[in-house]
Amino acid sequence: MIAGVGEDGGLGRVIDALMERCRLPSGEIRQVKPCGAGGQLLGYRVDLRDGSSWCLKREKSPGTTVHLRREGRFLGLVRSRHVPRLVLDASAEGFVVEEWIEGIPFERAEASCLRASLDRIVQGLAQLLVDLSAVAPAVIHRDIKPRNLLLRQGEPVLLDFGSAEHEGSRDPDAPVRPGKLGRGTHVFQPLEQLLARPTQDRRVDVFAAAGVVFWILTGSPPFDNSRSDAAEALRFYRSLEREVETLLAGWPAPFREALTGALRVDPKARSSDLADLVRSMAGLRP
Repeated sequence: MIAGVGEDGGLGRVIDALMERCRLPSGEIRQVKPCGAGGQLLGYRVDLRDGSSWCLKREKSPGTTVHLRREGRFLGLVRSRHVPRLVLDASAEGFVVEEWIEGIPFERAEASCLRASLDRIVQGLAQLLVDLSAVAPAVIHRDIKPRNLLLRQGEPVLLDFGSAEHEGSRDPDAPVRPGKLGRGTHVFQPLEQLLARPTQDRRVDVFAAAGVVFWILTGSPPFDNSRSDAAEALRFYRSLEREVETLLAGWPAPFREALTGALRVDPKARSSDLADLVRSMAGLRP
């Protein structure tokens, strides 16, 4: 018996299927450890006999495969050193296997560690957005936040593609689904995403990535999803937009303008990438 599988029949069946699909001989998997994927998925670290490791993700509840299918589909499309490499998309069978990333979760990293790596983090986030946009049609991750980012050798790696979609894939005439407005969560998502508007594009990820940079600098997200009425939320976000500018007043003008430009509440006024932010980093270096 493989260490860590125990009497979990569901996990045992997934491991058997994994070994069959990857043609692994008996004894190739040394042990399996829960690692907590979060969201709608369960995660495990699979240690192999050769010393390498994989990340195995499976659905929490049978029949709820939408997030798992997205994970396998979009990881298979994106080519970037800032996302895990897809090993096997078996989402139709209830699991996905990815490269195991050794890194420190942003949300558990020391603030001083993140700030010391700020230059490389900004460059990495900018390149990540370029890599997502290089897919045709462009991929929107839609859930960039500290919990979904690892710091690997000073660079960011983005996890969890369970909410991803292609840019322009939303039906503009479809009924609007209830959004996430006013729940107090999803604080790195822009207002158009919280309102579940069909016009979401790559600027959703620009806003979220810039929000992570702001969080690294200040210790808090730039916005607060605490208003449930759409009109009130828009007024509130406008006021927070001004507060963000005030909080960044002490930073060099090019950096401040680039970061606030990526955090605009109105997506039409928001930057479409982080190129200006990358260029502005030169003014922060010693």
